[in-house]
Amino acid sequence: MCYTSKEQRGKNMDKYEDYLLKHYGRENSFKVPEGYFEDFAEKIMSQLPEQKAQVVELHTSWTSRLRKMVAAAIIAVVAGGGAYYVFSGSNDVDKSSMAHSNITPTESQTIDQMADYTMMDNADMYAALTEY
Repeated sequence: MCYTSKEQRGKNMDKYEDYLLKHYGRENSFKVPEGYFEDFAEKIMSQLPEQKAQVVELHTSWTSRLRKMVAAAIIAVVAGGGAYYVFSGSNDVDKSSMAHSNITPTESQTIDQMADYTMMDNADMYAALTEY
């Protein structure tokens, strides 16, 4: 496929449009009889077969209700257990033992801990320090 400039495409379109106008003119060749759409809906509805309205009653069985209630109870227990675990004081033991230690980390230990935490190697640390 050859791509041409917009101007060239515009000239080609004008050429094709001129050809179509010369051969076929501007007359609309699609014609609809007078009054065709005035009672169009009634004509179509009269041609459709008659159908009875069907009432569908949805009955849920007691087993499906029981399954839904059991699923909701399981979700509630899991969410409650997770909230209890997160908000309970089980993590305070570790914090209190660290708070009573008299050992203060040196600057190199702190940097080593930070590097371990962020998983940075020497090249990454140098790059981070030179950015500032």
